[in-house]
Amino acid sequence: MRTCVCACVCLYSSWQRDTEEYST
Repeated sequence: MRTCVCACVCLYSSWQRDTEEYST
């Protein structure tokens, strides 16, 4: 379960970063 959480966080972080770059 811990691995799933880490993967979710990594995915969310990557998605948020892409959104910020696109917004700029």
